[in-house]
Amino acid sequence: MDVGLIGLGRMGAGIAKSLLRAGHRVTVYNRTRERAEALRKDGAAVAGSVAEACQGDAVLTMLADDAAVEAVMFGENGVLKALARGRAHISLSTISVALSDRLATEHDRAGHEFIAAPVFGRPEAAEAGKLAIVAAGPKAAVERCKPLWEAMGQKLLVIGEQPSKANVVKLTGNFLIATVLESLGEALAFARKSGVDAAALLDFLTSTLFNAPVYKTYGGLIVEGKHALCCRQPTRKECPCRSPACYTIGF
Repeated sequence: MDVGLIGLGRMGAGIAKSLLRAGHRVTVYNRTRERAEALRKDGAAVAGSVAEACQGDAVLTMLADDAAVEAVMFGENGVLKALARGRAHISLSTISVALSDRLATEHDRAGHEFIAAPVFGRPEAAEAGKLAIVAAGPKAAVERCKPLWEAMGQKLLVIGEQPSKANVVKLTGNFLIATVLESLGEALAFARKSGVDAAALLDFLTSTLFNAPVYKTYGGLIVEGKHALCCRQPTRKECPCRSPACYTIGF
């Protein structure tokens, strides 16, 4: 497929590489152009504006939050005005149910198709094409985008034709991950303060009672002291930009 991809943080860049590796033609756009230029070596075309990224079969957005999506969507040269009738906007972002419903309404008025397809997985999974994807939108459009789902992920849940249902699923998953992070942090802190080796404890727990990727992945980050990852300065433990994307540690 011929697609545009807007938003090249760690997740967006990884998704772009997966799509390119699968043979799709990908035009990328990012507010910081250097991130887009870095993908030329992988075969991406670089757009100079949001509108230029909207000229293919579909445009995908992978942005930090509601405000970032609204800025790209409703600006003077935003997606809503630039996308041709009959083309699709696929929102991969973690956004509110209210914004998803608004996007569905506005795209319908403009004659576009809107698919909400938030993803689960860290940047490494995005680059490896091993994300878990939850999609909702017009049945024919979701089916037509099957080659994209196959390039991006190893698991697809189609939850219906109302796009915001996919966002509901994403938010429920994030809530559960947040509770896992809290409980892991408390448990490992208690173990350390009691003189128990946290790494050994984590290995024991995740090979017996809690043998699930979410415990292994996030438990490992906590043991290594990677308690918070900043989207702009990933080596810092304190996040100066206050983006929700930082606090999720890759939800």
